[in-house]
Amino acid sequence: MGSLVYTSEKPLFGLEAAIERRHYFKPEKFKHFFISAYLGSAYMTNFGSFSSIGLVPGFKINYKANVATNLVFEPYIGLSLPITHELTKYRDTLAFPALTFGARFGFNKLNNRRSKD
Repeated sequence: MGSLVYTSEKPLFGLEAAIERRHYFKPEKFKHFFISAYLGSAYMTNFGSFSSIGLVPGFKINYKANVATNLVFEPYIGLSLPITHELTKYRDTLAFPALTFGARFGFNKLNNRRSKD
């Protein structure tokens, strides 16, 4: 993760659990490019002098590719505003815009809930 206004001597890494609302540009296929809004909680660290927990709202531009039956690969670029509480010596609460690059692998079974008229 990289902040747009806060700089660190080391890059930050972390774990995040989130709920996400997706909008597919081709909703009949549920693949390729889509945008999403999410709200998550995260633990971030530079494996040295900084670690924090926080609330992370944001937006992502994603690409969804099927690697194999029910296996998907989703690279993304995200813009978020983490609101974090530092767990190390300073114990500050910070809010800073961050740009995130990442990728997800996942198992996917599509259940289409749309009614068929």
